[in-house]
Amino acid sequence: MKIGKLALKYIGWRMGSGEKAALKHVVFDRSPNTIFDIPYSDVEDERLKFDLLKSSGEKRKNVLLIDIHGGAYYHGHRSCNYAFSNYFREQGYDVVVADYRLTDASKGLSVKTEVQDLLKLFAYLEAHLKDYGLENDKVVIMGDSAGGHFAMLTSEICLDENLQKKWGVDANLPKISATVVCCPVYDFTTAVYSSGLSKSGQTYMYGLGYEDEEWTKSLDPREHIKSLSVPLFVSSCFNDFLKEHSIKLDKELNELGAEHSFVWIETKNKKVGHVHNVIAMNLPESKKVNEAIVEFLESKV
Repeated sequence: MKIGKLALKYIGWRMGSGEKAALKHVVFDRSPNTIFDIPYSDVEDERLKFDLLKSSGEKRKNVLLIDIHGGAYYHGHRSCNYAFSNYFREQGYDVVVADYRLTDASKGLSVKTEVQDLLKLFAYLEAHLKDYGLENDKVVIMGDSAGGHFAMLTSEICLDENLQKKWGVDANLPKISATVVCCPVYDFTTAVYSSGLSKSGQTYMYGLGYEDEEWTKSLDPREHIKSLSVPLFVSSCFNDFLKEHSIKLDKELNELGAEHSFVWIETKNKKVGHVHNVIAMNLPESKKVNEAIVEFLESKV
C-alpha cells in the first residue's frame, strides 16, 4: 500500500506534536545578540523571515552559518532548529535560521518554490549583512534531511554561474566556503519516483511538477554535484531511513576525488535515528556528530 495525502497529514501532525513538546524545553536567548523575525522577502500575502544568532567574545570566528531546517518539504519551522543553531553560535559562529514557504499544491507551491525562497534569502543576506553588524567573509550552508537537499543544491547554484542563469538569479549570492548536511536527501529523482507514495502523496509532499522528470532533475543535487567545489561534511547513521542517500553521496564523492568528510554512526540504538544530532542533541552519538562538524569547520573554513 502506498502512502497518500491523508497519511502524510497525520505524519505532519505527529511531527508537529513532538516539536511542540520539544520546544517547551528550549530556552530562547533574548539578548541583543539574537534578532528574531527579520523579514527577507514579501511574497503575495506571506512575509518570509529569519532569526539571526550573533556570536560574541573571544570565540567569535567571523563565519556565518546558514542553517536550513528539514521537514519532508511540506512541514517544519525554523524554531525547530533553534537549539541546534544556538549550539554553533556558542562555538563562535554567527547563525541564520530561516523559514521558507512549504509545499502546497493548492497554492502552486512546490519544492522549486522552496529553493527560490532560499535563493532570495541568500541574496538578502549578501546585500544586508553589514546592516546587522556583520562583515563575514566566509559563509557555510548547513541543512538536515530535506534541508540537506536544499543546502547542497543552493551551494551548487552559488558556485556555478550557469546554474544561476538557469534559476534566473539576478542578484549577488554569498561566496560559499563549505557545506554541511545531516541525513540529507541526495538522489532526489530516485526519491520522488520510488518513494512509496501514491499520486496524492507525491503531490502533497513535492507539489505540482514532480511528474516532469526534467523538472525533478533540475532540483536534484546529484545532477550538479560536480559544481560543489567546496569541502562537504556528511553525516548519517544505521537507523536513518535516508541513509542510502548519504552512502551514495559518500561513494560518488570518493569517485570524484572531492574533498569531504563522512561521519557514520553504526549503533542500532533506535533513539539514534534520522537527524538525531538536530532533534536529540544530548545523545552521546549526537554530540559526537556535532563535535565533528565543529572540527570540520575549524579545519576547512
